[in-house]
Amino acid sequence: CVSREHCQIAVKNEYHVYITDLSAYGTYIKGADDSKPNERLFKGVERKLSEETRLAFGAPVDWFVLKRARLRIFIGEIAESEMRARILKESKVCGFKVTDRIRHSATHVVAEKIERSMNILRALTGNVSIVTPGWVFALSSMVNKGRNSGMDIPRESNYMPLNGETLSDIYVNPIRTDLPRGKLFAGFVFVWPKESNYKLENPDEILEGFGGRVMFESVDAAPGVDEDSIQVAHAEDYPDKLFPVKWRVIEDCILMNESSRLISVRDDSASTSFKGEGSIPKND
Repeated sequence: CVSREHCQIAVKNEYHVYITDLSAYGTYIKGADDSKPNERLFKGVERKLSEETRLAFGAPVDWFVLKRARLRIFIGEIAESEMRARILKESKVCGFKVTDRIRHSATHVVAEKIERSMNILRALTGNVSIVTPGWVFALSSMVNKGRNSGMDIPRESNYMPLNGETLSDIYVNPIRTDLPRGKLFAGFVFVWPKESNYKLENPDEILEGFGGRVMFESVDAAPGVDEDSIQVAHAEDYPDKLFPVKWRVIEDCILMNESSRLISVRDDSASTSFKGEGSIPKND
């Protein structure tokens, strides 16, 4: 049996962490050497532990390995330079590494608002946590106070940014950035114009990151179809049943985590379920 508040693990800006048992059933610790017996901590007892220590709660059965997370943050659209400077300062306190790459590098994107931007889309392709600066500040405060802070580690879900002005037409606020989207466009083929002059770099990286398939081809648009539209089809219908979709609609499908909206565009390509269709961004 595990208590509701079984133990407290406190971190400080040093190599070790501190664990205090708060339960009636005990917390068990075990080092990397399997030949040594495990040890039970009793209620109120604090122990200084190193990384790779194994922990079990209530009974020495299911073991968890104590590891430090290697957190790397990407600073997104932060308007004020003073705020950006504070984020950098507090990140050093937490031991974060600041990176300029999101995919395959960042674990968190720090943003004041969720806006229509490639940075946000790239974060969503890799299930990167998107948090407000407040999450960094709360974690920094906990680290500064050390093992006597009595604070819980701040949850990313409590620090999700609200929608910005560019998402005023989206009725969900805040957008859930913590949902898996890896198969959002599974079964869809996106035909990207070969001769495009669009500033959207590596569209295959974005669309395939959500499970879609991208073809770079020249496709003759149907009469009346805007040249800024992307031709889309179900995989089994490609290339016989292509239908035009604005980039804004695809972007909103990603943000809302609802690929079914592509079907509504196919069924009524003259209009969409979103306010304002937008267009694919071009180079200036």
